[in-house]
Amino acid sequence: MKRWLALLGALAVLAAGCTTRTADASQPCQVGAAPAAGEVTYVEGARLMAVGPDGQGRRCLADHVDAAPHWGPRGDAGLAGPTRLVSAGQASPTGFTPADHVSLSPAGTSLLAVTPDGRLMKRPAAGGPVEDIGVINSYDAAIYHPSGQAIVVAGYGDGETASSGYGIYLADTTGALQGTLAAAETSHHIDSLAWTDDGHLIFAGQHTDRWDLHSLDLAAGTITTLASTTAPDQPITDVVTSPFAGGGIAWQEGACAPGRPPLTKMRLAGQPLDLPPALATATPVGWLGDATLVLLQRPDPCGAGIGKAARASSAGDVYTVRGTTVTKVATGAVDATVRVVHPTPPPLPTNIPSDAPI
Repeated sequence: MKRWLALLGALAVLAAGCTTRTADASQPCQVGAAPAAGEVTYVEGARLMAVGPDGQGRRCLADHVDAAPHWGPRGDAGLAGPTRLVSAGQASPTGFTPADHVSLSPAGTSLLAVTPDGRLMKRPAAGGPVEDIGVINSYDAAIYHPSGQAIVVAGYGDGETASSGYGIYLADTTGALQGTLAAAETSHHIDSLAWTDDGHLIFAGQHTDRWDLHSLDLAAGTITTLASTTAPDQPITDVVTSPFAGGGIAWQEGACAPGRPPLTKMRLAGQPLDLPPALATATPVGWLGDATLVLLQRPDPCGAGIGKAARASSAGDVYTVRGTTVTKVATGAVDATVRVVHPTPPPLPTNIPSDAPI
C-alpha cells in the first residue's frame, strides 16, 4: 500500500509523458495501420484521438465520433458503438440501432448483432441486406470465435436442435447450431463474452443470489469460476481480456450507488492483482501487448446524466498500469479503447465436450 501511495504521489511526474495538445482542429485525421506496440484510442470532443503507451505521438484518427471503437483483431477497423464502423477508408453506418449489441468478425467482413427482442442478425461489414440467422428461441449475447470459424451464443434453446433450457451454444458462421457448450443449472442470464489468449471463453453469469465471472475451456469442457459478487443486483461488467501470451483479465464488480461506484478487479497470468487505490474505480478498457492494462478514470464513475454536456463533464483521464508503473497518457477523454494487432488466434478445437454445468 505504501508503495502505491508513494507512486501515486509522484504521478504528476510520470504524467509528464502525456503530450501537450498539439493535435489541433486543423490536423488531418487518418486511421492508418496500428503501431507495433499498439496505442490507446479515445474520444476528445467529437474527435477520435490516438496516443502511444508512453503518452507520446498524439494524433487524430477520425472526426465526428462519439464513442471510441472496439477494434477488430487486425487493428484496421472497429465499432464505434453499435451504429458506426470506423476503418482506414471511412466511418460508415453499420445498419444496426443503438439498442443492438453488435460485434465484428475477426476478418472484419461481417457484423453480428443481438437485438433487444432476442434475435441474432448478420450483415456484411461493407453493407448489404441484414439476415436473421437465429435458430433458437432467443439470444442474450453472441461473439465470433477468434478463428472466425464459429459463433458462440448465449440464450434459450428451441427444444429440437438444442436443449430447451438456458445455456451457451456453438454455431457455425451461418447460425446453424453445432452443439451445447454449457447448460445452465442456476444461471439465468449471460453476457460480457470475451476470449483469452489460449481460447478460453470468459463470460459473466447472473445467478439467483450473485453474479459469477466464469472461464470455459472449450477443449476440456470445463468451467472455472474466477470471481463472484455477493448479490444478484451486483453485476460483473466491463470485461476486457488480453489476446497476448500470459493473458490478462480485468472487469468491474457492483452497481452504482451513492458513494459506492463499481470496483475494478484484475488477473494476470492466472493470479489476482490489486490496482493502486486511486484507480480502484477506473473503468478497464483494454490490454496492450506487454501486459499493460489501460483504464479510464472519470471524475464521476457512475456518470453525470445524459447528453453532450453531461458527457463533457464526465470526461476523464486515461492511465496505463504495468507492474507498479502508472502513467497518465491522455486527459479530457469521454471514452477510450485499445488498438493492437492480435497475434495468431488459437484454432477452434476439433473435439468439443458438451453440457458443462453453469
